[in-house]
Amino acid sequence: MSFLTRRLSERYHKARIRVVFVEFILKHACGINGMISGSRAEGPHSFESDTDFMYISKDMEVFQCIPDKLDDMKANFLIETGCVYPGYAKLFLLDRGCRNLQLLPEGGDISPLLCKQSQYLSTQSILGRCQALFLKLLPELGLLKQKRYHGPCIQQTYRHLGNHFDLDYLYCIPCNDWPLAASEWISRCRPHGWPSKDLIGSIVSRGHFHIPIGRSRTETDDKEWRLSFSLAEKELIYSFNGPQITCLDILKSLHSILKRKYPGGIESYIWKTSLLWTVENTARTLWTDKHVLDQVVACVQWVVRSIKDKLCPNYFIPANNMLDDKHADPVLEADLLSYLEEISRRSHPLWKDMILTKANDCRDDLLFKYHIFFNTLSVARLSILSGCSSCSKKDVHRYIDRMINLLNTDQSQDETLRAHLLIFSESYRESLNMSDIMNSEEYASPKAASDLQLLLKACDLDVCSGWLKLATVKYQLEDLLGALMIIDNVLSNYGPHVVYYTSFSVIRDQSFAEYPTDERMTISEFSKKYIMYAVMFLHEEMNVVPNPVRYQFCNGGVLSLNPIFYAHFLQFLILCQLGRFEESKSALQEMQNFQNDSSKLETATETLELLAQCYILLEDNIAALGCLAQLVKRGDASVSVYWQLCALLGKIVSSND
Repeated sequence: MSFLTRRLSERYHKARIRVVFVEFILKHACGINGMISGSRAEGPHSFESDTDFMYISKDMEVFQCIPDKLDDMKANFLIETGCVYPGYAKLFLLDRGCRNLQLLPEGGDISPLLCKQSQYLSTQSILGRCQALFLKLLPELGLLKQKRYHGPCIQQTYRHLGNHFDLDYLYCIPCNDWPLAASEWISRCRPHGWPSKDLIGSIVSRGHFHIPIGRSRTETDDKEWRLSFSLAEKELIYSFNGPQITCLDILKSLHSILKRKYPGGIESYIWKTSLLWTVENTARTLWTDKHVLDQVVACVQWVVRSIKDKLCPNYFIPANNMLDDKHADPVLEADLLSYLEEISRRSHPLWKDMILTKANDCRDDLLFKYHIFFNTLSVARLSILSGCSSCSKKDVHRYIDRMINLLNTDQSQDETLRAHLLIFSESYRESLNMSDIMNSEEYASPKAASDLQLLLKACDLDVCSGWLKLATVKYQLEDLLGALMIIDNVLSNYGPHVVYYTSFSVIRDQSFAEYPTDERMTISEFSKKYIMYAVMFLHEEMNVVPNPVRYQFCNGGVLSLNPIFYAHFLQFLILCQLGRFEESKSALQEMQNFQNDSSKLETATETLELLAQCYILLEDNIAALGCLAQLVKRGDASVSVYWQLCALLGKIVSSND
């Protein structure tokens, strides 16, 4: 057990570094004020876990009591808890403040955000206006397949590589005060000294949030906002020792099992609540490696009592019964209780099997060790480019320079991550310079040669996608053989035995990857052999990309392509330009095969359109028509696709005549 505890603690520490770094990039590089919460914020998550992102309002603020002075740049609200269930509040408008709220047109009146004929902030109005705001935070990139409301969140489902990834956006309004309803949490008797007074003071000083959802079965549902203690929960879990982290990890695995076995039976926050109460009420001497299973069983027994008694007191506001408004199916609940009672003993074989599985997973730890790094870098890359995509052309260089300066001057973040991200940012600056040079037709200038060398230096860390960016530049500089050499190298060295990172990739991509077992392998060695990122282009790089790719920029933003698909595509264009048409047909067939293999490439709008353009170049109008027809069938066709369809149909009819 000590081995498992030590390795899990290391994993949780690495996962937390990722969260801190991503939040740092989002805030300082992209101006997005928010925090990652839930399982991903606490540490390693199960494959079924979604990602919860709390977007913290910049222009609304909540107060426990009326302050001496209100911020006239914000809409200010007062908390009202009279006639409201514990843990909820109504938000009364004190002052309209700034009229340029993010959720309203510029200069718009705040009235549409209020409940009818009242000064209370409406949860439904906020939810209805959040979706457009959240879509700006993360581009669709051809991967967004579904948007829906999920409780107080707006859930966006992305699909890639045959898997799916759920991102839950939650709009929240900050309050710098600790809620009066939770004042008992500050002063209650804690015989075992957890949490410490210093930790309590730190948590209280950071306040809480209000999120847009009311309690079920109330007439004032639209006026009620739920108090959120996500920040407090994160700090408490970050204070856990090794055995407590192991207990949390085992409970997460148990929840994953129960979620499949008894869908809708019990929510993850119930397990977290049981653990917080258990940690507070258990002596420190019992939080050791040999007692981990005892504490896991204690948490299970706590949940069993809660379900039987229909009483699950909120950890911060015990008067809030978290099961009070839940109505479970009686048969399902009886089966669930029976199973929980069965495993509520230390000797049950489930625990032995679970611990052995976790220990074996931890022994083969190199994948996880580097996955955290590469996934963090992938999210940060996309965040930086998303920030660039919202800039005007003249401001893009300024934005990149600011990002580079930020990475150079801030020493509080992970050094290796900063170094990789710095080179990525610098490579984009040089790529933009190349685009400007090409626009001014100074292809042969010394500046172009210099920028090309800087891009070459970046390839070693940007690996597969970096080489393809360089091949793209060489293609536009008419160094076709040089570009083809790079592409052939990429296609021969990358393929089915790598992990393809979009910002949504998770460890389960291992279904088509092979990993090394050499613990001495460095991050750079690992990346050159096993990792590839999406190839991403900014709208401002339009002069660098081939003409068919330019058509994908009709809506601006960031274009993201699977690197192997893009390598086949670029190879096809070059072979056509060299007049090697038989080879180009083979390259096109490889691209089609890759497109059809859902384990390698989730069918995306961009790839189908590019495939159609290739068939058009070879005058295979029937095949091109088939690609565009797929887009229409899927409902992803743009106006330009319909125009192309009409043109192709005209050509086919003319040729038949």
